[in-house]
Amino acid sequence: MLSPRLRRQIYDLWTMFWSSGMSNPLTAIEQITYLLFLKQLQSLDEERRQKSGMRSIYGRRRNCTLRHHPDDDKGVEQALPAGADPAEYAGCNGHGTCRWEYIRQGLTTTDPLTQNLITPHDHLSQYVFPWLRELETTLHQTGAGNGLQAAGNRMADAYFQLAADKTATLQRAVKAVDDLFRHVGQRSANADLMGDIFEYLLREIKSSGKNGQFRTPRHIIRFMIELLNPQPGQRVLDPAAGTGGFLINTTLHMRKQLTDPPDTHEDERTVVLEWDGTPRRALMHPELQAAFSDDKFTGYDNDRTMVRIGWMNLVLHGIESPRFTQRDTLGKSLPETESNTYDVVLANPPFTGTVDKDDLHETRFPRNKKPNSKNPITTDSELLFVWLILDLLDRGGRAAVIVPEGVLFGSTGAHKELRRTLLLEHELEGVISLPAGVFQPYTGVKTSILVFKKAGVVCESGMEPYTRQVWFYEVSADGYTLNAKRDDRPTPNDLWDALAKWPQRLPDDPEQVQYVQPEFFTWRFRPVDDLTTRLFHDEPGVQHAPASYEPAIHELFPMLDADPQVATAQIVEAQQARICELFLGMVGEALPDAKKAVENSRKPDQAARKAFDGRQRELTRAFSDAANRMLEKDYDDHGRKALTPLLNAARQQADAVIDAQVERLTATLTASAEPERLPSLPLRWKEEVDEIVREFARLDGYDVRLRSHAVRAVQLDADAPPDPKCWVATVRAYAQNAEWRSADGSLEGSHAADGTVRREYTDFLAFEKEAFEKDGGALKSDFLDLLDPDCIEANDFNLSAGRYKPLTLTSVSHRPPREIILKLQMLEDQIQEGLAELLAMVEGEG
Repeated sequence: MLSPRLRRQIYDLWTMFWSSGMSNPLTAIEQITYLLFLKQLQSLDEERRQKSGMRSIYGRRRNCTLRHHPDDDKGVEQALPAGADPAEYAGCNGHGTCRWEYIRQGLTTTDPLTQNLITPHDHLSQYVFPWLRELETTLHQTGAGNGLQAAGNRMADAYFQLAADKTATLQRAVKAVDDLFRHVGQRSANADLMGDIFEYLLREIKSSGKNGQFRTPRHIIRFMIELLNPQPGQRVLDPAAGTGGFLINTTLHMRKQLTDPPDTHEDERTVVLEWDGTPRRALMHPELQAAFSDDKFTGYDNDRTMVRIGWMNLVLHGIESPRFTQRDTLGKSLPETESNTYDVVLANPPFTGTVDKDDLHETRFPRNKKPNSKNPITTDSELLFVWLILDLLDRGGRAAVIVPEGVLFGSTGAHKELRRTLLLEHELEGVISLPAGVFQPYTGVKTSILVFKKAGVVCESGMEPYTRQVWFYEVSADGYTLNAKRDDRPTPNDLWDALAKWPQRLPDDPEQVQYVQPEFFTWRFRPVDDLTTRLFHDEPGVQHAPASYEPAIHELFPMLDADPQVATAQIVEAQQARICELFLGMVGEALPDAKKAVENSRKPDQAARKAFDGRQRELTRAFSDAANRMLEKDYDDHGRKALTPLLNAARQQADAVIDAQVERLTATLTASAEPERLPSLPLRWKEEVDEIVREFARLDGYDVRLRSHAVRAVQLDADAPPDPKCWVATVRAYAQNAEWRSADGSLEGSHAADGTVRREYTDFLAFEKEAFEKDGGALKSDFLDLLDPDCIEANDFNLSAGRYKPLTLTSVSHRPPREIILKLQMLEDQIQEGLAELLAMVEGEG
C-alpha cells in the first residue's frame, strides 16, 4: 500500500540505476535490494542484541583478514567476549562503517596509510561488500541460533556493480533509500514497507528468466494460499521459490488470521484488504514469533541470483530464519531426508521442457514401465515437479501447484500415470482453470491450479479410487484485463466466488447460478509523520496512532466520515462560510483606506480598488503561506484541492462586493455615499486562517480502494443464460449392467436399488474378469466401456475442466409455425414476381 509519493520515489530510485547503465532489470533490482538489506541489517542487529544479548555483527572479528576503514572503530564496542584471546582480535577494531548510519552520510575520507581518498563508492565496494560476503563467519562468531546465521552462502558472491564514476548516483540512491523510511516507526511497519517496495521493483521484470521462471501474480499466490489455509507451525515449502512470493504471502496470511480471528465482526477488524485481496495491518502475533524464527519456511531455487534476492526479500519481510537455498530440486543434490517432510507445498514450477535424465534423483520419480528399463518415466519438468511435490509432502500434507494445461490432458504414458496417481492414490481436491492471460506479460500459456492432499495408498485391483470426485472451477475473470497491460478490473472477479464455494466444493445449480463478490469502497490513509504530529499534536487519534501501520484519516480524526468524498464535503461545509466572512471582513477592513483614497485621488475608482485589492492580496497570501506550511503540494494534495475552489469563490464574492463599494464611494465624487455594513474582520484573523487551513490538512493522505471481508450474492446478467462456474466429476462410475447375475443367482444387475454399485459386481470384475491393472488399480482399456462415459477414468483420467462442464439448456420463444410458413409464402411470391419481370426484360431485348 504505497502512496503516490513513495511510488514516485521508488521509480526515481529504479531510474537512477537503470540510467547508470544497468540494462538487466534483475541486476538493478539486486543492487537496490543490497541497499535495502544494508539498511534493514542494522535494525536486525540492534534487535538481536537487545532481545538475545548477542554481540554486534559490526563488532571486532576474530582472525579478521578484511580490509579496515580508518573509521571502523566508530560506534563499535571494543570489549572482547569473555575468555577471548586478545591476540586473535588484534587486527580488528570492528566494522562500524558498515552500519547504515555511517553509509548514509556518504563521507569521503583519507586512508592514513596510503593517503588515498576513500570515496563513498570505494567505501561500499572495498569495505562494506567484502564484509557482507563474510557475514556467515561473523554471525557464527557473534552468536548461535539467530535468524541470520546461514546467510553467508547466499551472500558470498555479492558485489556492488555501480560504476566507480557514478558517485553522485550512489549518493542520491543512498539518500533515496533513507528517505523512504524516514517516518517508519516499529520494525513490523518497516518490514511491510520493505516488502511493498520490493514487490514494486519486481514488477519491472518483464520477461521470464533463462530457466523459464517468471513472476507469479501476487493475487494468484494469495488465492492459492487461501485454498490451503496454512497454519502457524506447519512446514511450508516452495521448491521453485524464485523471489519468495509464496513464502512471504503465507506469513502475511498467518498474520492476518491471528490479527482478526474468523468470527471478528467486519466493523471491528484491524486488517483491511486492498481491492485485490492484499492484507494490510496484519500484526505480528507472539504465536508467530517462534514459527517465523524456526525452520518452518523453506525455499529452493536453482538460480543463485534469485536465491540471493529471494533470501534478502524474506529477511526484509521480517522472516529471520528462512531456509532459502540454491538447489536443483529435481536433481540428486536434494537429500532423501526431505521426503515426507512438509505440511504445505505451494509452487509455480518452471515450464522449461525436458531435464537430463542422468541429473534426476534415482528414487523420487517412477521408472519407465518398459521391461528392464532404469530410465525415469519422463523428463518433462512440469510432470516431474508434481511427482516431486508428492514425494516431499508428509502424509496428509496438501499442495497447490500451477501446471500448464497439457498436464491435464496429455496423452503420453507419463501424463496418464501422473493423473492416475493423483486420482487413485491421493486426493485431488480441485482443479481451478485459469484464463490464458493470467501470466501476461511474461507468457500467454494456459494454466490450471491443482490442489491435492497426499494419501500415499496403494490402489489394488478392484479398490475404489482414493479421490471419489473432483471439483472444477473455470476462472474467466481474475480482476485484471487479460492483455499485456493487465490493467485493474476489480469486478467481476471469479477468484472471490471460487474461494467462497471452495469449502463445500459443490456444483453450481445450472438453473440458478449464485455468484458472489465483495463490496468495494475507498479509504484515505495518512502517515503519522512530523507534519501530522506538529499540526495535530493535541488530537487523541494522532497521539494514540499505532506505530505498526498507517491509519486512515477517519481513524485519526473520528469526526470525519470513512468515505473521503463525504469527509471532504464535511470540511467544505464547515469552513466555507468562515472563508467568505474573512474575505468580506477584509473588504470592510479596507473601507477607511478606500474612502481616504477616493478623497485624495484624481482617479478615485482606481485608488479605491487598489486599497481593497491590497488587503485582499494580504489575506490571499496568508492562506497561501498557511497552505504551504500545512498542506501537501505535489502528491496526495487533497486538502489543497478542496481549499482552492473555496478561496476562489470567496475572492469572487468579495470582488463583487468591492465593485459595489467602489461604485458607492465614487458615486458623487465626494465620497458622501454611505456603504452597506460588512462583517468585521476578527482581530486575530491570521490565526483564524491557520485554523481553517489546518482543518483542510485533515484531508491530506492517499486513497486506497479496499474490499470487504464478507462477500454477497450479486445479480448476473439477466439477459444471459446462467453459466455454471463450478461443477464436479466422478472419478470412477460404473454404467448400469442389468444383465449381470451373481454366481449364486441371488443378485440381479450391477447396481442396487439405491443406485450404488454392488461390491459383488466389482469383485467379479476384479477377480474373475481381471479387469483391473495389477500395477496401479486402473481399469484396463478393454473394460472401459463398463464405465459411465462421463466419469474421469473413462476419459483417460483427463482433467480438463471443460470436458465435464454441464450442458445448460436455455428455453427460447419461437414464432408459431403458421406465421413462419405464411411469411415464406409471401417471400416466394415476391421472388416469382421478380423473376417474371426479369424474364420479360430479357425477352424484350431479344
